Amino acid sequence: MGAIWYAIGAAIMIGGVTWAVAGAFSDFKAMENAFQRFVVPGTSDLHIDQPGRYVIYYEYRSVVDGEVFATPESTDIKCTLADEAGHALELVPTALNGEYAFNGYAGRAVEQFDAAQPGTFVIACDHASGKGERIALAVAPPVVIDFIGEVFKRLAIAFLSLGIGLAILIVTLIVRAGAGRTRPVLPQ
Repeated sequence: MGAIWYAIGAAIMIGGVTWAVAGAFSDFKAMENAFQRFVVPGTSDLHIDQPGRYVIYYEYRSVVDGEVFATPESTDIKCTLADEAGHALELVPTALNGEYAFNGYAGRAVEQFDAAQPGTFVIACDHASGKGERIALAVAPPVVIDFIGEVFKRLAIAFLSLGIGLAILIVTLIVRAGAGRTRPVLPQ
């Protein structure tokens, strides 16, 4: 077995780990870009590109249009949501806790809804008491679950490439070490 196998084993390990890390950064950036942020109380347009489930997050640490928000970790905000025709969509409490903190943003899931089709939706939010400070909300697909799935996929590929590369290195080492030994000459 030639020394080229050392290079192949190392290339598999380095390539797999590099691909996993680069993919994780790409997934992280995509997750960050999935959030539509807006300030409430008030009314905002939501642009939904694909049908599916979406989550409304209360961001107690956020930046929206250059305005920085550092608000209490809970809120009494209540929202309504309607499609372009004015039909109300049902907002329901989220099934999972859905908290996050990344890149200067921190928030928690408060409600979710299902958009049957893409389009522009109108979200109107106000404090239950009718008075309260301006806060930031964000809407995104349930990215936490998708992101965790992608992370596990990337980890699996990284570990698999490490295992395959290490196996190639070990087998090459054993075969080359065995080939270097001289065989004893037996008397006749």
